[in-house]
Formats: sequence, C-alpha cells, structure tokens
Amino acid sequence: MSIRNIDTTDGLVNGAFGSVTGIEKSQNDEIRAVFVKFDHPESVEEVLHGKNVTRKQLPLRLGWAATIHKVQGMTVKEIVVSLKRTFAPGMAYVALSRVSSLKGMHIIDFDPKVIYASEDITRALDSMESFHLSKSSTEPSDFILCSKSRSEAYTSSTSPYSTLAAAERGGVATLVHKDVHFSKKQYSAVNIEYVAIQIEKPTKLVLINIYRPPVYPLQLFCHNLVHLLDEVDSKESLPVAIMGDFNDNVFQLNSKILEILTNYGYKQIVQQITTECGSCLDLTFVKNVDKCPTCTVIPIYYSFHDVVQIYFD
Repeated sequence: MSIRNIDTTDGLVNGAFGSVTGIEKSQNDEIRAVFVKFDHPESVEEVLHGKNVTRKQLPLRLGWAATIHKVQGMTVKEIVVSLKRTFAPGMAYVALSRVSSLKGMHIIDFDPKVIYASEDITRALDSMESFHLSKSSTEPSDFILCSKSRSEAYTSSTSPYSTLAAAERGGVATLVHKDVHFSKKQYSAVNIEYVAIQIEKPTKLVLINIYRPPVYPLQLFCHNLVHLLDEVDSKESLPVAIMGDFNDNVFQLNSKILEILTNYGYKQIVQQITTECGSCLDLTFVKNVDKCPTCTVIPIYYSFHDVVQIYFD
C-alpha cells in the first residue's frame, strides 16, 4: 500500500493498493527499487535531499488491512470488515458500502450498536419537507433513450476536446415516453454535447438538451454554441426549447450563456435556484412559443441539482 501521494492524476495516492511484482538490488545487495502493480503500473521512488546526505525512500507499507478512513471512495468486489474499533457515526456505513454486492461482504466483530448516524443527520432528515408522487404505472420500459456519449460529441483532436472525448464517462441523454410521437434530429455543429428531437404529438416542439462540463472553457463553449444556434435558426420554424445544465449561474451578473441566447430571441424561464449552493445552472430557453411554459423546481435530497419540471401547453 502506498503511504504518500505520488501522482494523484494517475491514481498513485495515499492508500492505493497493489501487488509487489519485483525488487531491484544493486551489486552490494542493497534494494534500489520495488516494483508494484497498481491500477496503472508504475515504479515508485521518492528522493529526499539534505545538506550532506541524500536519502531514498520507498513510500510503501504492507497492506494486509486498511483503516476505514483510507478506503473512502473505494469500490471493491469483496471486503472483510471488522467493526471492533468503530467509534464514530457513519464509520460503519463507509466501510460496508465499499463492496458492490452483499455476496462479497464479510463482517467480523459485528455489533449492531456501532451502526448509527449522526444526530445532525437525523435532525436534518426530520426537518425535510415530505414529497410524495402519485402512484404511476410508468415503467423504465415505457421510455425510449436518446443519447450521445462524450466521445461522440467531441471530434476535434486538439485540446480540450481530446481530453473531454477521452473521459470514461459523460454525455447527454433524453428519455422520451413511448406515447410521444417524435424523431431524432442532427445538426452539423460539433464539439458540443447535445441531443435534439422533434416532437409531433401531443405538441409540436423542437427540444434540444445540452450539457457543458465544468472543465469546458466557457468562451470556447459559447463559440460552438453560436454555431449550433445559427443552424437551428436557419432550419427550424417550430417552437424551440433549449434546456440543460450549462454550469453557468444566470443569477450572477454578465452570464454569457444568458446573453447569447437572449440575443437570439430566446427567453429563459427558470427563475428559482436549482442547486444546493443557491445557483441556477439548470436552464430552459424557449422561442417561437405562443404561450410561455410553466416552470416548477422540485427539491430533492439525493442530488446536488433539483428537478426542473416544465409544462408545455
């Protein structure tokens, strides 16, 4: 187990586990390097320089076990958890939730008294407003998925597009109920994550769902957004709704996203905060609509973002 942060971008961090695959020695039988197979195989060596001496250290330790603190954020197929020294609220949860299935969970020194939440959490849960949805017969199979992966969205080989395209996860998706008559649309604009559909029934509408990753420079994103808006303007005569998470707070002065879409004749209809930090990042812009849609923000407690509900007449 590594006991130092060596290269955080490569996963070589304090608490990273691996297997020793080899030891390199000098002619004097001194250990020069230890080779460890981590998720990304690397040899790890740390050199410290003083005034009169240079010391080489191998920041490794036998990792037969790890503290609960060190395994935070880790996901494993199997785990053996000892609850003997659990002393704080939430510690047992952190340890037990590392494993991806009940089959792979093995508990020793079990004591139900050590599995408890903080009183602050209990008070917060009690203070939350109850929200109940009416029972519905809708199932996941009732929806059609329209999606575009991040690698599909970015076609340029230059930075930052190449970095965004190489991400393991990401993209944008729109779920459409099977009772809605629609067709997929594609524009020539590139290097922007979007999914576009044209709805025929129950209302005629072009719906474009957009996502801007926080690492996507805003100025560059706006440049590509303008190309998309130009094409939409030249091709669409139906009402248009552009919505999504733009990671640009319209409650701040000089919102570039708001300025651009307003100049193209769109109206932004989300007027409430949509995130836990009091910002409005989840936006809906409409154009060519006879009647402005109604907008409701529904608070939820399992996401940084709230739900934005839009009704089109």
